[in-house]
Amino acid sequence: MTIFSELSKGMADAVEAASESVVQVRAARPVSGTVVGDGLILTAAHVLPTDDVTVVTAGGVRWGAVVAGRDPATDLALLRVPGLNLPALTVGTAARVGELLLAVGRPPHGVQA
Repeated sequence: MTIFSELSKGMADAVEAASESVVQVRAARPVSGTVVGDGLILTAAHVLPTDDVTVVTAGGVRWGAVVAGRDPATDLALLRVPGLNLPALTVGTAARVGELLLAVGRPPHGVQA
């Protein structure tokens, strides 16, 4: 196995492991969010001009969400989704400058507004 095929397999494994913890956040426009705790989702603050937010899971289930907090300085927002029971995304080690990083998102393809 070459180093590139090992890297490719590792990335595919990481995406598969993370997929259940990544949701689509629907507000002004769709964006991804990450489950960080029990019913808590971290997402971008700039896409939440109002508090009318819906979260769509990998299985297509829609949940109403409440904006629990915003930090415009870091462009982060925390959503609370009562009853949402998805695993929080965990990271094994901290990334170092110069290391490869993999971003996982949930695009809006095939999902109607």
